[in-house]
Amino acid sequence: MTEPTTQPTTDARRAASQPMLWSSLEAVSLAAMSFVVLAMLARYLDADTFGRAAVALGVVQIACSFVESFFHNAVVQRKDLRPADVNAAHTAGLLLALALTLAIGAYGWLTMSRQAAGAGVGSGLGVEISTAALALWMAPSVLMSAASAMSIARLRRQLSMRPLALAMAGSRLVAGAAALVALAQGAGAWAVVINQNLAALALLVLLAALRAPRAHLTRDLSGARRLAGYASWNSASSLLGANMSRFFQVGCSVVLPAAVVGQVALALRVVEMLVAVLVTGVARVALSRLAAAAHEGRNVGALFVATTRRLCFVMMPVLVLMAVLAEPLVLFIGRAGWEQAAGLVAAFALAQAVRSPTFMANTLFLGLGQPRVALAVSLAELASLALMTAVLQSPLAWVARLAFVLPLMLGLLHARFGIGLPVVLRAVGIPFTAALAMGALLHSALSTLGPPSAAPFVSPFVSLVAGGLVGATIYAFVTAALLGSERVTAAWRHVFQPAAGRS
Repeated sequence: MTEPTTQPTTDARRAASQPMLWSSLEAVSLAAMSFVVLAMLARYLDADTFGRAAVALGVVQIACSFVESFFHNAVVQRKDLRPADVNAAHTAGLLLALALTLAIGAYGWLTMSRQAAGAGVGSGLGVEISTAALALWMAPSVLMSAASAMSIARLRRQLSMRPLALAMAGSRLVAGAAALVALAQGAGAWAVVINQNLAALALLVLLAALRAPRAHLTRDLSGARRLAGYASWNSASSLLGANMSRFFQVGCSVVLPAAVVGQVALALRVVEMLVAVLVTGVARVALSRLAAAAHEGRNVGALFVATTRRLCFVMMPVLVLMAVLAEPLVLFIGRAGWEQAAGLVAAFALAQAVRSPTFMANTLFLGLGQPRVALAVSLAELASLALMTAVLQSPLAWVARLAFVLPLMLGLLHARFGIGLPVVLRAVGIPFTAALAMGALLHSALSTLGPPSAAPFVSPFVSLVAGGLVGATIYAFVTAALLGSERVTAAWRHVFQPAAGRS
């Protein structure tokens, strides 16, 4: 009698888990290919050239992110979505992309014209000109990204994650392979241009080959105006959060030499790539669960704290381990010439470990229908980052901004949801303590052995694997001991506190 109900339940769970599996596969495959391309760029380019390419790529990717994502959440989430709305959003997105493409192109052309006319000789404009030239040739990817945006949004609306993951991974694989060949042939920074444009073009082709839903041009843009009110709040904070490190790289290019910007760009890409892989999947699941809990009248704060605790059990040790093993990690990626990046990787990773208890805060605000709060937080973070960059004129401005951001996040959690600092500290106390102990012990052990450069017979890869295994073992033992102590303390309270109350 139970079979008719058990089978549908099993099928429903399997059907519900498949989109998340494909979404995770998409994120992991993109990160893996990006890591390979990053490593090859760091090996073939010097820090100065890498910095110029990173700034140009950052400018173009900010524009791409805007045209890809502005209407994305509205198309995915609106219940009353009409085909005319999608067509209007598609047309408006292409018009925005055209304007951004022309703006980037005009800047690049004017800057190169000044160079050709001999302007700026001896005035330090060489970095600007090189960056502008690269951005000019990457600008077409903005239009191509806008052309595929509605297909991606509609696939996500339909939970058709399999074709989307295949198209995303396939496009990155094709573009990455072409970029690696170009690097091997001596293309230098132009390999970044090839990778960016070919990835956008291949995605368009693969989406068409997989028969993804397509939008059409229209003269009626009323649907875009209808979606824009929803999109402006729901997408703006996500856009700022996703592009924060790119804004920082562009800001650094104003106050720092290109070689230093290259070191910053490498360190940011290494750390933020890992954070994106760890957080993206959890945030997508948490967004739907928090929204469902709010609709059902359940304790949203408790769900947020539990999600944060589980996330920190993974994120904190991984980030601390990355900080301790920063030198062999950077040597493995870029070989010689990237010594400054190792220190930045350590600083950025530790900063993200400290911030990890608040990673889900914006997801909580969005899940509970408070996008304006999420946007205000993102704008405050961007403002504090700009202020610290201008005042310090140092890569450590990326870390210093947390002096503003963390108190703001924790204050909002307490004011709006009653999640005070003691609650957060109790939730993350065990993973934080275990990760700190692991980092201290592993760092002490590595200090006695000397830096990786002092043992050239040991490859950076071997150092990473050995250090990772030792660190994971230490973390597992310390965590088990702390969890055991927590259970004993909880049992003690359960047994004796009621007895004290009865007496």
